[in-house]
Amino acid sequence: METSRKMLRFHWLDNFKPLAYFWSILLLVDIAQVVVMRYFPEITNSSNSFLFSANYGAIAIYLLVCGILMATNSFPLLMSFGIPRQKFYLNLIGTSALLCAAMALMQNIVVYGGYQVTTLLGVTVEDSIPAFFPLWYSQFTFYLFDMFLFTLLGTVFYRFGTLPGLIMIAVFVLVLNLSPGDLDFAENFELTAPGWSGWTVSHLFLGMAAILIGIGWLLYRRAPVRTY
Repeated sequence: METSRKMLRFHWLDNFKPLAYFWSILLLVDIAQVVVMRYFPEITNSSNSFLFSANYGAIAIYLLVCGILMATNSFPLLMSFGIPRQKFYLNLIGTSALLCAAMALMQNIVVYGGYQVTTLLGVTVEDSIPAFFPLWYSQFTFYLFDMFLFTLLGTVFYRFGTLPGLIMIAVFVLVLNLSPGDLDFAENFELTAPGWSGWTVSHLFLGMAAILIGIGWLLYRRAPVRTY
């Protein structure tokens, strides 16, 4: 338990400043968006775009970078401190889940708070906001899948080298190109696909994240400890 607390503290200290900078910049951009919608609506040419939709992509990019860094930097560092692999990986899962849950919650607060602010300023936002929990859950499951997907990618680069990693990137791109064309994240994060409900897609992401976690552990069990 003491080891787990120390690892959580390590990840917290390692991520605090980057998270603070990330959200500071994101909130400034969001505030600028509200100002533009209120005083310069002709720039956006529309008042019905979903609030802060660009945040979702920014958060996903931040988390995928975190996943790669945890796989390639945190693993050898913590192994050098004598941390058992199983404890490291369990802590990695817990830290990733907490980070994804917190990012989804923060974005929910931004969306709901921004909606209230725009209403007070007299800006009409025609697109409806999904209910709080479904919006949080859909983000959380996608962010978790996103983070572990790129944790796995970082693990492949770390253990097998550049060529297998590039092959895995090519597979990712192929899968994205074959995904349903109207699987929509950007507009309102009500994840949908033909014939599927938002809950079904979110559960699917959660299941795929669990599979990625299992594959990642199989790779980490005997991964050599090295630095670049």
